[in-house]
Amino acid sequence: MIKKLTLCFFVLINHILFSQCPTGDVYLNSQSDVESFISNYGTCEVITGTVYIGDAIDISEVTAIKRIEGSLIISYSEITSVSNFSNLEFVGGDFIIDQSHLIGTIEGINKLQTVNGDFLIIGNYSVLKDIKGFNALEKIGGNFQVSEN
Repeated sequence: MIKKLTLCFFVLINHILFSQCPTGDVYLNSQSDVESFISNYGTCEVITGTVYIGDAIDISEVTAIKRIEGSLIISYSEITSVSNFSNLEFVGGDFIIDQSHLIGTIEGINKLQTVNGDFLIIGNYSVLKDIKGFNALEKIGGNFQVSEN
């Protein structure tokens, strides 16, 4: 009995220590924000709020997220790729990429099944040439708009 309790204790502690996720919204607007997120929540799969991405940052190591209960908003960002969201399966709010002028190709988001809000890829004027993937996308609960790219 003691062995079983000890084993359960260590499994529970391991789960708590290595599966931590932030509560609420996540703002990745600077490289220090990204590094802090990776350091503290690098294995996090579920975000309970909205993920905001902006500015000139490298988000390539933010790869574990499978579910965002809020929205994914990439706005006025200078990121060059969103392929790190290859594990993303669910967005409870909006999926928005706008005014992000360095993304040449939107690809690699092949597991996303549901966007309960709007799906918008708008105003990415400079280099966006291709949108590939979204192979598993079955539901968009709001508006669908791809324009001014």
